[in-house]
Amino acid sequence: MPKLFPLISLVLGLSLAVSASARPFTTSSGVGTLYFKDESGNMVTVCTISKVSSEKLTPKLGKAEALLSASHCVLDVPPNALTFFYASFDDGLSFFRLKPVIRGDLSQGYDFSLWQPLDDKNVAKSTLAFNAIKSYPLSSRKELEFGEEIDSWGMPAGLGLTYTKGIVAQPNVDRPIIAQPDINWIGLISADLNCTGGCSGSSVFDSKGDVVAVLVGSLFDGTGFKHTYLVPIDRVFQALENDKFTSPLDPEKKDDKKDDKKEPAAAQAASLKLRFSR
Repeated sequence: MPKLFPLISLVLGLSLAVSASARPFTTSSGVGTLYFKDESGNMVTVCTISKVSSEKLTPKLGKAEALLSASHCVLDVPPNALTFFYASFDDGLSFFRLKPVIRGDLSQGYDFSLWQPLDDKNVAKSTLAFNAIKSYPLSSRKELEFGEEIDSWGMPAGLGLTYTKGIVAQPNVDRPIIAQPDINWIGLISADLNCTGGCSGSSVFDSKGDVVAVLVGSLFDGTGFKHTYLVPIDRVFQALENDKFTSPLDPEKKDDKKDDKKEPAAAQAASLKLRFSR
């Protein structure tokens, strides 16, 4: 079930290392790749995306199913690409356009995004493909346990569907990371999951197969110890109930509801690129 480097470096991304003990996983899975189309018409891999479900999504989205990824995946693409996002599942057998419907606020540690099929002239085809994809239930758990086993499926660039597993090292990060004091990691989950570029936004599963978190980054220190960071699913539910935890869907647009002193989204994106790599 679904579940670099001397010196300190930060890598946003997800799973490597396929495990022989990986749980059975069908090809009609709900784990896929998020793309955008660049100005030349080329399809560029951005992140991993998964189909999830919960009745808690319905009041805000009008339906109980959506696609889940990371918020920084939207920051990393050109503004004019926002209407040209695509998702690919089952090695391209299911391929359709989609749009972001909610972006969590990175500055507050809400690095997640929710997506749905794009409502255009091809909506019937997109909706049909979306409905055929397997979905994974979002967990209602508030916190994980120390040492709890977790696993994840991701789509690292060029490797296809890939499995990784590990344990929870810290259920609730309670202080800033000295190496990255300007990034808000407080309240995230620290784990030892393997990761690599291209899989940011992958869903992380508990032993029941419920989605408990979104993998958003990994920090490797000089001792070789790996710290992988996950956004708890409870933060998705918090943002659904309170817009103060969200950001504009277009990174270039100012959100008047937010503090005017907050770093502009464009500047924030440029700053993130110095430290984050999908």
